[in-house]
Amino acid sequence: MRSKTNSNDGYIPSSPEAEFLLSCTSTNIDSERTKRLKRILQNGINWEYLFTMALANNILLLLYFHINNSCLELIPDKYLNYLREYCHKTTLSNLSISQELLKLLKLFKAKNISIIPFKGPVITSYLYGNLSLREFSDLDFLVKENDMHLIKEILISEGYIPEYSLAKSQEDAFFKYHYQLVFQTKTGPEIDIHWRVVQKYFNNNFKFNELWNNLQEIEFGGQTIKSLSPEDLLLILCIHGAKDSWSELKLIIDIAQLIKNKKIKWEAVTKRARILDMEKVFHLGILLTNILFKIEIPKTVLEKAKADPLVISLSKEVCTKTFNNISGPPEIKEQCIFQLKILDSFLHKIRYCFSLVITPTIGDWSFISFPKYLSFLYYITRPLRLIKKYMFGSLKPLIGSLPSSSNTKEKDVGYSVGL
Repeated sequence: MRSKTNSNDGYIPSSPEAEFLLSCTSTNIDSERTKRLKRILQNGINWEYLFTMALANNILLLLYFHINNSCLELIPDKYLNYLREYCHKTTLSNLSISQELLKLLKLFKAKNISIIPFKGPVITSYLYGNLSLREFSDLDFLVKENDMHLIKEILISEGYIPEYSLAKSQEDAFFKYHYQLVFQTKTGPEIDIHWRVVQKYFNNNFKFNELWNNLQEIEFGGQTIKSLSPEDLLLILCIHGAKDSWSELKLIIDIAQLIKNKKIKWEAVTKRARILDMEKVFHLGILLTNILFKIEIPKTVLEKAKADPLVISLSKEVCTKTFNNISGPPEIKEQCIFQLKILDSFLHKIRYCFSLVITPTIGDWSFISFPKYLSFLYYITRPLRLIKKYMFGSLKPLIGSLPSSSNTKEKDVGYSVGL
């Protein structure tokens, strides 16, 4: 038996712009939806606000799809012309990035390297059925960590430049502690190579061998390619959404499209979420699709999600931010706070905070370089560098306000020496 949320009270603001935007988040066109869109427009709408929300949430392509098929005659020329030009350029970009994907898949296949595309053009084709319905600007691949050195060499030979220039020992440490490396070119899309699903401190339980064992074959660009199973994709989309604090409506729409259009083995995915210590993350992702889009979820799964007060609280927080999302993505501090909230156990929260403090970053490698056999020392030098940067850095204004030596009195000497 399946159930739906009966009311969106307390989640979605009661505005014509919000109602219109939510009505444009599906790939389905039907008479009821068309009537609703026309009714909203005939009653008046703030076009500037609607477009700002759609742009911030990365769903202008879906907005145009519904306007073009349902209520074209009711759109002011100014906004219609903008939409047409924007969507035309974005679709051409999507097609170009898709060609680059096929080129890279062919290249790595020839090198006998297993590389799995996810997000970007693959998820757009797989879930939306049309490359002109979802925006993307880069290519994401899942790879095995042992292949990273070779993958890096291949991409550099193809003209891609890694985001960071690292010595061999630093590179080994980077692969050990982090989860992705970004490559760029002057003309092509950005390439994000992931050897983990997310940062280790957020979740380090996802085993890539299991992902590879569950792979399925799908059609893309006239070819058969390897892709994640629906269950693994669902969990990864939920994890990535939580990692980004659900900063875009597009992230939730992706999950809605997956649940609506693909057969999900719910018992298997709920068990996997529990093993991965990601139940709250999973429950929040599926609950958001139910609240916002009335996506049907198995009753037992939905009831468990709604029984968690934190999941309910965060779902309201996400929905509220979604319709006030006009100032760009959240800051890193906001994302970290959100990630900390959504973790399942107190132990996981402690581990998260501890890892943030000790996990080496590019800044740490710039600060000091160790050979591979001494890479464990980064765990010590990072806290020391942070203390130097933030503790003593915060004292600089105080030091600057102290009396100068020419005016220092005897009672000031102790404080001056102490600092």
